[in-house]
Amino acid sequence: IKVKKLAQEKAKRDAEIKAKQDALTLKLSEETFETMVSMKEIFEIGETYINDHVDFNKINKIKLNINDYLNKSFETFSPQEQKLFLDQYNEYVTLLFKFYNEKLQSGKIPTKNDFQESLNNYILDQKNILKKYRLILNDKNIFEDFKQKFSKTDWPNNFSETIKKIDEFNKSDYKLMIGSKTNDICKQFIYPSNVHLKKIKGFEKEMKTWIEMGSDKFKNYYNEQKFRLNNKKNLDKIKKKQEDLSVFDKLGN
Repeated sequence: IKVKKLAQEKAKRDAEIKAKQDALTLKLSEETFETMVSMKEIFEIGETYINDHVDFNKINKIKLNINDYLNKSFETFSPQEQKLFLDQYNEYVTLLFKFYNEKLQSGKIPTKNDFQESLNNYILDQKNILKKYRLILNDKNIFEDFKQKFSKTDWPNNFSETIKKIDEFNKSDYKLMIGSKTNDICKQFIYPSNVHLKKIKGFEKEMKTWIEMGSDKFKNYYNEQKFRLNNKKNLDKIKKKQEDLSVFDKLGN
């Protein structure tokens, strides 16, 4: 009985370890897949600087395998395919930057180039895209106000669940902003930001349908509040421009 119990406990521990490993592989492979889709053209700019490298053929071979994966939907990947894609991606990126840095250090590539510029712009672009989708997350205030002012019979379906999802996106967004200021910007910002954006784009589509399926009272309230907020935003822009012009006028005088 004791031996059987020990065997059961070991099997349970092994299953828990495997489940954690599978979850980590899923997380990392999804992040790398979405990042590869997002940065493929930038990496190809980098390739133009190293295509005369003696071992560049290694990159081409790996790239063929990666492209096969990119032609599929990540959701169809088996756990084994997730692991294989992750390994291929890591090998590709490692070789790409290894060869690039070798040529950079030897002085064969100028320090300022369009590959470096594209990498720098990419980070800025990601931040701007996140900022754009942050406006969707601000809808939580409208939903919370509606929840307080109107009876439950007027609430759309899954109201609390939708608000909870927005909270989760807001936490993720905040974490990314913190990550963008760390030394490990790839791990803390670039990779997770691509999965975050993929999910929030899907959520945006779901939310549009969800709002349309709500009660007339809810839709009218939502549209009125959005209209009011947009007007306020436009007025604030005009006010700021007027203040800026006023400063220039004073400087001119």
